[in-house]
Amino acid sequence: MTGLAHALLGVWSRMLDANDGAAFVQLPATMSLTADDVALAYGRTPRGGLPVTVRLSLDPRSPEHHSFLTVHPPLHWSGSAGEHLSDACAVLFGARSSDVRPAYHGDAMDQAIATARAGLTDIRTRFESGHLHIRTKLLVKYAAPADEGTEYLWAYVTSWRDPYRILATSAADAVYHPKVRSGRPVVVDTASVVDWAVEHDDHGIIEGAWTQAALDD
Repeated sequence: MTGLAHALLGVWSRMLDANDGAAFVQLPATMSLTADDVALAYGRTPRGGLPVTVRLSLDPRSPEHHSFLTVHPPLHWSGSAGEHLSDACAVLFGARSSDVRPAYHGDAMDQAIATARAGLTDIRTRFESGHLHIRTKLLVKYAAPADEGTEYLWAYVTSWRDPYRILATSAADAVYHPKVRSGRPVVVDTASVVDWAVEHDDHGIIEGAWTQAALDD
């Protein structure tokens, strides 16, 4: 968002220079940006990279509110908005490494799952009441059975109003489920959840993720 704002400000400034005295200038509906735009926005050295394209729409203000721009995928994008965001971040910052590990059964894993399940009600209450820090995100890890086996997938929670159903976006591409892709919306049955975690923008996982700790051990 910061890189896009910097790029948009640059376009606006150049158009004002080219139209001296203009009261209004027409800004483009689509824009391309690279990692250089992000670097320059933070006063860092540009390092090059491939561009991504976004589409902007103006949401006019009501008498009580400000106008603002909404960022959309380009019209030719065939996936969801979340998939576009995930793809754009991969282009700008590099793809996240995939860490696929075989599941195992043991006392440590059983204890990790039991600990996570015991805290589901509390973490749901904290999430829905807005008690989590604004710079954190809540993830859940759930079991997704398939003919080939059961996958355990992480997803970012977007809504948990229904205690039995979680609305989320997938944090990774599934192996056995072709429709489950990073950034795509998923509906998770709370009964299938085996773990949860709170992720901070700067510090990573700061709470939960007991099954990951069991795997690491």
